[in-house]
Amino acid sequence: MMTEIWPEIHATVAELPLATPITEKVVEEESAGDRVGVVTADVTRESIPGAYDVAIVKALLQTLSPDGARVALGNISESINPSGRIFIIGSILDDSRTFPSESVLFNLNVTNIYDVGESYTEQMHRNWLADAGFADIERAAPLRDGRSGLMTARKRG
Repeated sequence: MMTEIWPEIHATVAELPLATPITEKVVEEESAGDRVGVVTADVTRESIPGAYDVAIVKALLQTLSPDGARVALGNISESINPSGRIFIIGSILDDSRTFPSESVLFNLNVTNIYDVGESYTEQMHRNWLADAGFADIERAAPLRDGRSGLMTARKRG
């Protein structure tokens, strides 16, 4: 957990209503309540209560429709302080939709199982982030796990 590595930071986990009690229990079992808070929010419908310097969005956007992802990033943006940062970790395709292969395979699985969601392209992420008020949008090299992409941006401010 990041707060164990950097004890000077405080983290807040935003969870859907059904998942909030589970996350609260995990935080309690880890004796992390002094470093980790839990709030209930559905970012596809509302902003996250509070104001934050950083948002880490992991494995969320690819579970949503394109419009749902756009709305979620807009709602997340409302909770980020000016000049704050966002880090999107997940399956991100290049604009040709053919690379990285792990994201292409992810799409094959998801589109055969679920009604919405997929690996979205870098340009789609860039457009959503710009629409949500972000600048300095960058795509980093895939993470060490070889499956996850990373997009970063700074909130205009």
